[in-house]
Amino acid sequence: MYVTVLMGYVARENWSTLQKAFAEAVRHPPKDLLHSVLVQSVDDPMQWQIISFWSSYEAYKEAEAKKQTDTCVQLFCAAGSTPTRRGYRVSERFSRI
Repeated sequence: MYVTVLMGYVARENWSTLQKAFAEAVRHPPKDLLHSVLVQSVDDPMQWQIISFWSSYEAYKEAEAKKQTDTCVQLFCAAGSTPTRRGYRVSERFSRI
């Protein structure tokens, strides 16, 4: 499993724009995207992140090659932010069922 975290600072007047655009974008996700969430920092409300869980690093790279990962970057740009992305390999996990 591979996780990407896209982070940007969004002005208050653009929060709704980001939220609505994310809700629309996830209606048509790439095939190997397992889970994605839009989160807002409690400590710094202007900081937002899109955390995405991919089936594998290779699946992410395939989606990236097809420009499918650009969608989330565009969401931040449309909300007036220039985001940064970090990628993480999952070494262990826990899920409550």
